[in-house]
Amino acid sequence: MKTNDLKKLQSLVKKFENEVLFNEESNDTILGVFIDKKEQKNRIIILTNEDSDEIHTNKTAEAHFGNTDYKIVKQKGIPKSTSTLLTGGGIRSKRLRQWGTMGGFFTKKGSNQQYGVSNAHVLAGSKNSRSGDECIYHPNIKAGQLYKWFNLKLPPKKNYIDAAVFKIYPRHKGKWNPVKPHKLIGARLNLRVYKQGNTTGRTSGIVTSYNGAAKVKLNGKFYYFSGIISIKGINEPFNDFGDSGSIVFSQAGNHMVALVFAKSGGYCWALPIKHIQRLIK
Repeated sequence: MKTNDLKKLQSLVKKFENEVLFNEESNDTILGVFIDKKEQKNRIIILTNEDSDEIHTNKTAEAHFGNTDYKIVKQKGIPKSTSTLLTGGGIRSKRLRQWGTMGGFFTKKGSNQQYGVSNAHVLAGSKNSRSGDECIYHPNIKAGQLYKWFNLKLPPKKNYIDAAVFKIYPRHKGKWNPVKPHKLIGARLNLRVYKQGNTTGRTSGIVTSYNGAAKVKLNGKFYYFSGIISIKGINEPFNDFGDSGSIVFSQAGNHMVALVFAKSGGYCWALPIKHIQRLIK
């Protein structure tokens, strides 16, 4: 009679784990082993990839689990980690240590491929940055690869956007937090806005000026920026270091307004979101 005793099955699984699954000299087409239940009875599940040798796998399974109920299950591909990447979460380039914020997610027309958005100085701020550089989602998730960005121009040239997009690995799913936004709109004085950042979380503010210009130091170098939107936080600072890359939304209508890239005193500086569209066409 085949054993159904859980402790005995656990002992057999541990032996299989050491002798087969994690044995570098054994066939690597066996991917996993588990105990599950069917009709109130315990049984062994052996996972193999779709190219496994059925005869060899059956012999191996019979040798270790011949006195139990077991099932061999083929699956496509190898097991991979899966994560939900939220807007407002931390993102950085593998080449850089400083964190920024994952501002949003987009797809190209006619495609399911997702792209994450942040600042160019966050994801492509190294002089060695290249397309394909790995992007890390906080704390240590390999989220995707750098795809396109606006090269920041040194003085005397001016910059109007600081943005980059990365291609998200298919094993992950990007999700807007708290809700998916609607259309893009321009900034106007006294517009009430909010953002979701990696450092300060969700904060609310008011647009105090737009079409400003300033010298801004990023990654140790000064750049000229024009078209700056200035935002004052309500009851608290609107942003802090690590919030770069956050998308600014209108409180009414949840429309995308701007992309955070710097702070000055008690003010957040952001740039119009409309320029990002060129990166995801």
